[in-house]
Amino acid sequence: MRESLGSSSARRAGHRVVVLDAHPAGGRARTTPQGGFRFNQGAHALYLGGHGHRVLAGLGIHPTGGLPARDSYVATGGKLHELPGSPAKLLRTSILSVRAKAQLGRLLGGVERLDAAALSRRSVAEWFDDLGLRPDARALVETILRVATYVNAPELLSAEVAVQQLQLVLAANVLYMDGGWQWMVDRLRDGLDVREGVPAQAVRREGHDLVIDGGAGGPVVARAVVVAVGHPAEAHRLTGFDFAAEHGLGPPAEVACLDLGVRHAPRHPVVFPMDRPLYLSTHCPPAELAPAGHSVVQLMHYLPVGSRHEPAATRTELEGLALLAGIEHDAIVESRYLHRMVAVPAIPTASEGGLAGRPGVAVRDTPGLFVAGDWVGGRSHLADASFASAEEAAAAVDRHLARVPA
Repeated sequence: MRESLGSSSARRAGHRVVVLDAHPAGGRARTTPQGGFRFNQGAHALYLGGHGHRVLAGLGIHPTGGLPARDSYVATGGKLHELPGSPAKLLRTSILSVRAKAQLGRLLGGVERLDAAALSRRSVAEWFDDLGLRPDARALVETILRVATYVNAPELLSAEVAVQQLQLVLAANVLYMDGGWQWMVDRLRDGLDVREGVPAQAVRREGHDLVIDGGAGGPVVARAVVVAVGHPAEAHRLTGFDFAAEHGLGPPAEVACLDLGVRHAPRHPVVFPMDRPLYLSTHCPPAELAPAGHSVVQLMHYLPVGSRHEPAATRTELEGLALLAGIEHDAIVESRYLHRMVAVPAIPTASEGGLAGRPGVAVRDTPGLFVAGDWVGGRSHLADASFASAEEAAAAVDRHLARVPA
């Protein structure tokens, strides 16, 4: 997806673009068909107020789909409670004390006025300490932030990212995309020379040119190259530049995912446990991802940083959450379990200054070589960071090509 996005922007600037990909194009934005259902690589949502939505609109790509169900719940001790997502629900919820309700009301009511960047060097845990949040209020906000950031590390994650994501959630909601994110990938690659199954081994400079070694057909020569791979270690292998060492990048955030194709939508379409780092949301409906009358439910376990887990036990835990939501075993038509998947390649940490601690798009000492991805650039988080850095890399390519001989 990052490769196609940057390429689409560059092509609109009049450049000839070739995309090399060792795998089917799309990376973590690919969607897998299975038994008539369509499963994204983990739970995916497009922030309607985010950078990605704006970039897609600028490229003439307008995804359709629907918003998550408003009938949402939090779970504690195996019991379901309405998610207090509005002032009225906050007042009547039974999961928070009176003082916690007041704290949560003040926090959520004032989030849009917060300067996120001013909190870049405070971790989420430190920010919560500063706010003096009561344990029940803290548990609920941590639950919301896991969903918004895909990170289960409040002691590491910069509060800048947490505030930024809360502001997006409260301002505009998210879209579950018809056809899955593959629909978007296919639109982005339209008209591009995409060469799948062609792995790159290294990128090296020869005069004004950059040479990409590896793959069928021999080296590829270009005046500018954007390396858009999913992890800084892979970018290091290709470019020779150690991004993690130079920028002190944080560790990855990982998830275990269970995708279910079921005969009908569950009674409780959205469930976020407060006492366990789990997620359940029904993506179809509202999006079109299943045969008529059927449903797609996506579940995740947000893994603690650096942890090991027993895949069978984690799957059993996710299946228990599905049962709590009302999904009986005999209603499941298709399933897919991904026991460990990278959701965030490098957590923007408070110790490195949040988003400003990430590398820029230009690779130092190698003119014409750029990087893009959700671990690059000082703007946005998750897929929005991929969009923002790809747009910035495409603009940098344009400036570079204007300076070098034809």
